[in-house]
Amino acid sequence: MATENLKRLSLKLLATPLAEDGRVYLAGEDYQATTVLLPHDLRDEVNALVEEVLRIVPNDFSVSLSFATDGVHLSTEFEDGNTGSFGPGSRFTSRKSMFQKLRATNWDAKRADLMEQGSIFEDMLNEAEDRPPNIPLSRDAAQRYAPDLDAIVGEITGRGDPAPFVLVIVRDDKIEVTEPKTRFALIGDLGDVLATSYEVLAIVENGVKWSFEAIEAVKLEAIEGLGPISRAKAERRFDLA
Repeated sequence: MATENLKRLSLKLLATPLAEDGRVYLAGEDYQATTVLLPHDLRDEVNALVEEVLRIVPNDFSVSLSFATDGVHLSTEFEDGNTGSFGPGSRFTSRKSMFQKLRATNWDAKRADLMEQGSIFEDMLNEAEDRPPNIPLSRDAAQRYAPDLDAIVGEITGRGDPAPFVLVIVRDDKIEVTEPKTRFALIGDLGDVLATSYEVLAIVENGVKWSFEAIEAVKLEAIEGLGPISRAKAERRFDLA
């Protein structure tokens, strides 16, 4: 029987190996490749939830669900790459409220609004194309935070059982450390960091700190995988107006 309480369903998922950083993320286009790892009953319940969402949401919108302790966060993205959401109503704690909200959504109006936003973004991108990339160098950022950074990196490289990858960034003037499990995950995280204008201070792989040249190279690789707007943000082209 399907669980009506989505917080309860989320807690079940968070108790599985799929949980990472307190969330389980499912993309509508390939969710079954992830849920196949779940126990049979839980897999069927989660698949049924996603399938019902996909039946309601028009197929020119992509869907993603993030399961957390406070419920299920649902977001949609129009196929031209312009992101939309349900605002404060995007977090759901029950199936009933989720499906009511989805069925009540005026998808034609939402689509028209996103298309209008798209034309604005297109104008911004056209202006940004004429500006040179202005990606901050990690060497410069690392120098600004040298004392604290040296201590953090020293602790990371001194571990007896080093993590595959450690990414050290600065967000809102505070140093943060994350541990992507694979190089693929590292590149994805880097793309998000760069597109949100945070700075990369260091990368450590299996206890060995990367050179700044290697960091700049992988930053460019991460940027290559971004969409046009995120790429322009990551390259700081909008900052040069």
